[in-house]
Amino acid sequence: MIGAKIGAGREADVHRWCDDAVIKLYRPGLLGHRAEARALTALAGPGIAPATGTTTPAT
Repeated sequence: MIGAKIGAGREADVHRWCDDAVIKLYRPGLLGHRAEARALTALAGPGIAPATGTTTPAT
């Protein structure tokens, strides 16, 4: 369940997700999520960044 909003930026709002995670809800029409996903994927291998989950765009 999506919890309280804990942050906001130009491209997304960040909400609590369960007890130990957050979910970033991207605004339509912006593509920053693609670059962020590539960077986090590259950093997850060496253990620098947390793993990303699979999401489904909101309609």
